[in-house]
Amino acid sequence: MASTQTQREEYGDLATDKFLKQWRNKTQEYLSSECCADALNFTVKSASLDFVMKSVRALIATNREIWERCEKHKIPGAAQTFQMKKYCYQKAYCYQRAFLKTSQYCNITKITTELNVITQDFGSLPEIPDYLTNIVPPPKDKDSVIPDYNAYLGKSAILHDNVLNPFLQKFQKHLEEVQVFLGSIEEWLLEAEQTATFLNNKFSKELKIGIVRRNPIEQELFNTDKAGDSINMTFDLTTESGKGKLNALVDLLKMY
Repeated sequence: MASTQTQREEYGDLATDKFLKQWRNKTQEYLSSECCADALNFTVKSASLDFVMKSVRALIATNREIWERCEKHKIPGAAQTFQMKKYCYQKAYCYQRAFLKTSQYCNITKITTELNVITQDFGSLPEIPDYLTNIVPPPKDKDSVIPDYNAYLGKSAILHDNVLNPFLQKFQKHLEEVQVFLGSIEEWLLEAEQTATFLNNKFSKELKIGIVRRNPIEQELFNTDKAGDSINMTFDLTTESGKGKLNALVDLLKMY
């Protein structure tokens, strides 16, 4: 009897404004509670709704721009849904290695490179946390790696301001995590272009990132007949260490 009376007081006998206020307060407390705290102990801060909304919209726009730059490098058909998660597989054209070889017949030492395709599995995009989707259902984007965050933001607009503000602050934190994820992809893609720039500057070439042939053709970067003994080396151009070793060796060879 007491339980029924309590439920009646909690649900049935409250005036509409009190009912809404009570549940908005509960939702607000939920968003501020420990169950919503992340590894960085993020807590809801005092900020105007206008400021938070602008921050969220700016993040959505920036993330979309980053992904549009990365999307063209997506491996076709590879970003499939697996166990309800979308995994992101990327490809890049890269001058991955440089080769130092000495001919046994004419004692000419050459440094060459070739354009290769490299791939990387970046795993799944960070999902919108349950403590947000428990309040506003997630967008249904079966074919897109990036959810329609603008649509999700629009759906959240039904929330009362005192709930919407902390909700958007939590959503903003999620979008920042997505930005870090997308940034790691873009950084990886830029490394390929930076490698080509390094080789062009070092050897006065005009190497370009283009389509990789089935059988990559070696492109000569440097040659000399003053290297002396037979030398065969490979340099990993995807690392600063590999670039540094190649740079030092070329400077040494140019001294003779």
